[in-house]
Amino acid sequence: MTISKTKRRLTSLLLSVAVLPGFTWAAPKQIRNPVQYAQGESRTDKSKAADIARSAHGGKVLSVDEVNSDGRVVFRVKLLLDGGRIKIVTVDGNSGRVI
Repeated sequence: MTISKTKRRLTSLLLSVAVLPGFTWAAPKQIRNPVQYAQGESRTDKSKAADIARSAHGGKVLSVDEVNSDGRVVFRVKLLLDGGRIKIVTVDGNSGRVI
């Protein structure tokens, strides 16, 4: 193999490696829900749902489950309240509001 062929192959390889990360970073944007992000909302995650439920009702968070209810994502947060009572709080996955 000549030096010129080696240079071309090396250059081609380096360009491929340099361009590839741009494609992988762009992919998640296509998966996002366009309505949700167009309105500027950030999706609630389990940790945020637990904080929202705890601030609304107090107590200790026992568990958080993500469920699909009527086509929307909601979080069911199980709280242990004072006196040993259990309360289940439902938090909307898009707005973060207690429902």
